[in-house]
Amino acid sequence: MINGKSYLLLLVFFLSSVIYGQTDLEQQRYYRFVLSDGSVVIATVLFEDDGVIQIKSVEGKESRIRKSEIKKQSPIALDAVKKINGNNSINDSSAVVCLELTGGSELLGRIVAEDSTTVTINLLSQIPITVRKEDIKARDVEKGSVGKNGFWFEDPNSTRLLFGPTGKGLKKGEGYFAVLEVFFPMVAVGVADFVTLAGGLSLFPGMSDQLIYFAPKVAVFQNETFATSVGDFFLFIPDEKEEINIVYAVSTYTTDRFSVTGSVGYELYSGKPGVMLGGDVRISRYAKFISENWFFKDSNLNFASLGIRFMGKHLAADFALIIPITTGEGKYIPWVGFAYNF
Repeated sequence: MINGKSYLLLLVFFLSSVIYGQTDLEQQRYYRFVLSDGSVVIATVLFEDDGVIQIKSVEGKESRIRKSEIKKQSPIALDAVKKINGNNSINDSSAVVCLELTGGSELLGRIVAEDSTTVTINLLSQIPITVRKEDIKARDVEKGSVGKNGFWFEDPNSTRLLFGPTGKGLKKGEGYFAVLEVFFPMVAVGVADFVTLAGGLSLFPGMSDQLIYFAPKVAVFQNETFATSVGDFFLFIPDEKEEINIVYAVSTYTTDRFSVTGSVGYELYSGKPGVMLGGDVRISRYAKFISENWFFKDSNLNFASLGIRFMGKHLAADFALIIPITTGEGKYIPWVGFAYNF
């Protein structure tokens, strides 16, 4: 049985909880952190040492920031914090956003404030601009990285090298249309966040029977740095009634400036194993060197390649030389490929 003293203790506990919940915002001191990548975070300091600060954002997310990444730290007025907390107007994500305006202009930066009528974006040049929402035609999160030379868009066709796959897969709803060596169109679609279906039909002029190819791929693991997938490449040659069917596993390691891809495969009909080694090196905002090299046991299809990829937000264009390495004749084959990602 609960006596009077117990009731009193419970009442005090309840009242203190309510008071604390109502005044928690007032009892905490908030800061505005400007980070080296240009992102802005409004948060309280939970604890800090010589190297890092543990913070809790207005949205309640806890994270650690290295002090070396903080360009500026300043207190923020309590009224401003209450407004932020009530309107969810601050986004502590470092995502780069592109605002397309009705007049045709595009603003690239990070959203630092938003209310029912306006959006404030901090441009990559660290200039804040406030835009009326009625003037915004589209808003998209851009994939890429920020460096001393500005924002570099992510390779729109990063799921492939010149022809072969990387460990990366398309997300659900993503896709691309590609044309390889003029006569080989290809369509790929992400049907789930870990499943990519791709295929096509050759377009040789005057041929009644065209090559048919199909290439499903399943992403086993994928994050910003490392990705591993398994897949199958199937090619049917009607005139010769032959088939090529290569099952494979492929992994890709990626940084802001380069990636390395390795793959092992097995051709089911001939019983020949093979490996593929490739990668790319970013040389500018819109270009990268790219290489893809295949080696199959007891095969005349072994080759090395080196080329360049030009990139935009959605379009990738490849130009390369393919060099057979088993014939010893030193000949090369020009390679041209285009891909539009949607």
